[in-house]
Amino acid sequence: MLERVLESSTGFVEAGECVPGVRCCELDTYLPESAVLCGRECCVEALFCTSGDIRTEAGKCSNRQILLMAGGREHVFRFASSRLKGVLICVDLSGEDGLCEMFAPGEDVRALSEDFLAGKGGVYIYGQSAWSEAVFSALRNLPAGDRGRYCAMKFAELLYLLTRRGESGGRTGKPRYRDPYLVETVRRIHDYMLSNIGEKLTIDELSSRFRIAPTSFKECFRELYGESVHAYLLNRRMERACELLSATNLPVFRIAESVGYGSASQFGVEFKRRYSLSPLVYRRTQREKNV
Repeated sequence: MLERVLESSTGFVEAGECVPGVRCCELDTYLPESAVLCGRECCVEALFCTSGDIRTEAGKCSNRQILLMAGGREHVFRFASSRLKGVLICVDLSGEDGLCEMFAPGEDVRALSEDFLAGKGGVYIYGQSAWSEAVFSALRNLPAGDRGRYCAMKFAELLYLLTRRGESGGRTGKPRYRDPYLVETVRRIHDYMLSNIGEKLTIDELSSRFRIAPTSFKECFRELYGESVHAYLLNRRMERACELLSATNLPVFRIAESVGYGSASQFGVEFKRRYSLSPLVYRRTQREKNV
C-alpha cells in the first residue's frame, strides 16, 4: 500500500523493523498526484501524518491525524499536497509476534483488525482527539530514530482501543475533537499539579488560574491521563508519601504536609485505607525489606 508508493518517491525515507513483523518508516517525501494500490493479505498500515494531505475513499487525512488501511483490497490515494511527512507503520498480522504480542493472550488480532477495518471499507481515518493530540505532541519532541518505535506502540494501543471497546467518542461513534490549545493547557496544569503536590489544589482554583472551563478541564484531563483529576492527584500524593516514608526519616506529620494533607490523622486514614498499613508500619516493613 503506502509503503509501495514510497519506493518510487523522492525525499527522505528511513525504514527499519521495530520488532519482528512490524516495519517503521520515518518519511519526509514527495509523492505522485495519485496512486491505486492493493496491499497483501494479513497486512495493516497506519500513517501518523504530521504534514500533508491524503484523500481516500474514507475522506481526507491531514496534519495530526492517523490513517489506517487494510491489505487485500484496492485503495485509491490522491495527494493534494505532494509533500508528505510523518511515520508509517506496516504490520504483518500473519504471525504471532510483533503487534500480536501486545494484545491479551489468545486474542485473534488479525480477525479483530480485519473485522473493524472491513466495516470501514478497509480505510479508516482517526481524527483529532485528546488522545491523538497527546501522541503528536510527544512525537514532535522525540529524536529522529525513536519516532518509528513510538508510533508502533501507539498504533497497537489505538487498534486495541478501537477493536476492544469501539471508537472512542461516545454515542456518535466519532473521536471527540479537542482544541490543541485546550490539550496543551491541560498538560501544563498536569505539570503544575506535580510540581505543587503539597499545595491545596482544587478544580475550580486550577481552572481559574489557567483560564479554562472546569468541565472542559475535567473531561480533557480524564481523556489524557485515564483518571479523574481527584483520583490522579490522590494517587500521585500517595506514591510520593511512600517514597518519603521509605527514603527519609521525616516525621509522618511533615510527610503529610508535604503531600497536601492538613493533618497527620487525615493522611493516616487515607494511607491505611489504600495500603492496609499505617504509615509507620509501612516505613518499618520497607526498611526490613532493604536490610
